[in-house]
Amino acid sequence: MKLTLDLHVHSDASFDGRMSVRQIALLAKARGIDGVAICDHDVVYTGPTEVEGVLIIPGAEFSTEHGHLLGLFLTAPIQYTTWKETVQAIHDQGGITVLAHPYQNKRSGSLEPFRPILDDIDAVETWNSRANRKYPHANDNAFILALMRNKLSTGGSDAHVPQEVGRGFLTVDVEERTLAAVKAQILGGLTHDLAVPVGGNAGSLVLGVHDVQIKGLGQLTGELGAGPAHQLALGLGLAGVGVHILDDLAQRLNAGAYSFSHCSSPPH
Repeated sequence: MKLTLDLHVHSDASFDGRMSVRQIALLAKARGIDGVAICDHDVVYTGPTEVEGVLIIPGAEFSTEHGHLLGLFLTAPIQYTTWKETVQAIHDQGGITVLAHPYQNKRSGSLEPFRPILDDIDAVETWNSRANRKYPHANDNAFILALMRNKLSTGGSDAHVPQEVGRGFLTVDVEERTLAAVKAQILGGLTHDLAVPVGGNAGSLVLGVHDVQIKGLGQLTGELGAGPAHQLALGLGLAGVGVHILDDLAQRLNAGAYSFSHCSSPPH
């Protein structure tokens, strides 16, 4: 069965959250979202894992010296200390580490700020519905970063208020409707669909629908070829992606490092 998951939502346990978990679940259910990850600021969600028929993935969003770090599928509270210790604590619980909205405040598209920490993360949040409001190509850059470094992709709304729930989501195909099955499918990675509904703030949604399926390592497929960075950007529809990222990616594509497909069709 296919499940649609919003993997970044804030409840009123966050200082800037405006929704109870039950309200989040009711909104998600009404919008066709099967599960949400509750990722409050520096607070691990420890409540029930199903509310109003919606799966609740326990998570948290930690503020760190390297930016925001999501922990998903957590089982116990974690107090942030240092980057390394917190990453280890997440992994000790069997959780997934996600670099959240890495480029919403980094317009250069440079990889340099993230090189020291890339080995610590399992995934990059390649769609965050709020990130493009701060920088119109934040999600494009995040997608390329995940592609280049062979990281899993996650997506979520980063909802703080009711109207934002479901604005970003991941769709996975699972055999059973459990957190364990969902986590296994995400960790199986590079095979799921990441999508956002058509919409967003005027001028902020570059692709309209960011529906990406990364197929793993291999030769570049499709009509993009492995030409110069600006041709690659044009083929992907990523005209605003940072030149540092595109130059590096173009070199890797020329070496046959990646295979992916990209389309612009509605998710439903």
